[in-house]
Amino acid sequence: MREPMGEGVPDGTGNPAAGLRFGALDHAVCWVVVLLVSAWAYHPYFFGDEITMLRETGAADGFAQALAYLSHYKPRLVFNSIWALGITGEWPRSVFAAVNAASIAAVCSFSALIAGRWFNASRGQAWLLVAVILSTRFGAMFYFDYVCGIIDTLSAALLLGTVVTAAASVRRRNPYGMAIAVVLATAAVLVHERYMAATFALACAVVAWTLLHRERGARSGALAFAAVLALVPPFVFLGLTWLMESRSVATGTAGREVVLGLGTAKVFFTYLGNVLFGMNFGKEWMVGALNMGTVAGRIWSWIFAAVFLAGWSAYAWTLRRDARGLSACVALLAMIGALILIASLPGEDRQESRWMYPAALLAALLVFCTRSIAVRYLLLGSMLAVCLGPWSGGGLGRGG
Repeated sequence: MREPMGEGVPDGTGNPAAGLRFGALDHAVCWVVVLLVSAWAYHPYFFGDEITMLRETGAADGFAQALAYLSHYKPRLVFNSIWALGITGEWPRSVFAAVNAASIAAVCSFSALIAGRWFNASRGQAWLLVAVILSTRFGAMFYFDYVCGIIDTLSAALLLGTVVTAAASVRRRNPYGMAIAVVLATAAVLVHERYMAATFALACAVVAWTLLHRERGARSGALAFAAVLALVPPFVFLGLTWLMESRSVATGTAGREVVLGLGTAKVFFTYLGNVLFGMNFGKEWMVGALNMGTVAGRIWSWIFAAVFLAGWSAYAWTLRRDARGLSACVALLAMIGALILIASLPGEDRQESRWMYPAALLAALLVFCTRSIAVRYLLLGSMLAVCLGPWSGGGLGRGG
């Protein structure tokens, strides 16, 4: 949670004038770019998990029955509704591609909005952020697989929408905005349930901000909102699981029972190294050909790790006397940690690069907590380089 710095506040970033900010035209161009990239990668034939969705609803008699069939696995009603509606309505694959592209574009717009409005990012910094998002190695498969794509891009867009709405509503004490934030958070969880970890972490950030920045007599509304934000999404999902007789919430991907143990810690730090330090731990099918099992992969990973270590060290140094930047940093780290932890629960033998997509988005936004322009460009440039390397060198050709 962070107050916007405002036009007149010296912030060390040059406080760009309105004409130098990421504006309405930039948002429009961003959406066009996303649509063009998505169109370039598009092909008209369903495949993979998309075929599974078609098969599971093939005997359905209308939308409601198709939705019920899909929800036997998990009651992801928002995500399942898109596919149930599309399958019963005989949508061409291009419509699912458009939903996915719009979700990616919304992620870019929300991210640029947060960077500009809260952290006074210039247009150049915001466009560099957009480039990192569009090229992220954690979302490479989203341009080709619209089951994985929609479930991760739409949920990430809803999460960022929740963050933007919650922050604005708490600052302005707007109960209607708070209600919208809860709806958005619940919708994110009903696209994929792992987002309840992020919405819970966001609620904790609201509590911390309220205790630090609001007088004792003016805290009740924000604290009540935080409680609702933390509890409603998981309770709605659990209630739907019971009502629709879906699989247990403890059942992870591919029907695996999730567990918490030493293996969880190993996977957690593996993911953390990949997201924050440009490492490439994991099998070829998960992180691509340039993984830690190859000589080239190890060399590049350790080079990037050294660069990121220097960048994050400089970053930490700039925050030592910046209370607002530090509080925003802690809030984002809490959300990143929560998302990585819940993604680690399936264990070492079931990891997915795409599960790090929302954590990587938040890590890119984490960069803006520092007021130093040089550190921002160093970290964002390093993130872009670690993503473009596998794309340009074919390192993603056999990975995801």
